[in-house]
Amino acid sequence: MISRRNFLSLSAASLASVPFSAWASPSDPVEGKEYTVVRPAVPMKEKKVEVVCFFAYTCPHCFRFDPVIEPWSKKLPSWINFRFSPVAWDQRTEPFVRVYYALQSLGMLPKLHRKFFESVVYQAHKYENLDADIADFMVKSGIPAEKWKAAYSSFGVANQTRAAGRLWQAYGIDATPMVGIDGKYLTGPHMTTSRENDLTIIMALAQKAKKARGI
Repeated sequence: MISRRNFLSLSAASLASVPFSAWASPSDPVEGKEYTVVRPAVPMKEKKVEVVCFFAYTCPHCFRFDPVIEPWSKKLPSWINFRFSPVAWDQRTEPFVRVYYALQSLGMLPKLHRKFFESVVYQAHKYENLDADIADFMVKSGIPAEKWKAAYSSFGVANQTRAAGRLWQAYGIDATPMVGIDGKYLTGPHMTTSRENDLTIIMALAQKAKKARGI
């Protein structure tokens, strides 16, 4: 886990598929131990139960959680709407949020999300002048410069970036990775015995939200 407080103290320079059985029979999670209640609850517009994984490209713990939760998310039941939501603790790191939505708009998330994540976490590529250095990484990864610039600077990506900021603040996120369930609950790997076990907790909370909604 990387907290907002710890991240903001860092310098710019330091800037598996899980089987269905892992969540098929969820346990009964304990409030205050394995999850917290979001107060006030975040209003939900979706008819489905929403599960949101909050992550930051600068977070090593998120990097390790990503290959656990991503394949798991592909096997969820149809009544769950799952998505990732990138987090930037300050305006300086907001470009990393834009990266996620720009890659999404270009259809390049499957190819470059993990590669970019690794380059940030392991400092395999310099990220000092973020806009320029990110563009350099993307061009070297095969995206034409003008195509990347257009996506990264687009109105749609800007709107998604602002919405992502509003969402993590509404949930009261102060560390990553965290998973929000239907605007009501929060859990994360640091609150459970393992990353895999957190998937069980997420599913139990999703079932709880489903029952409350009468879906």
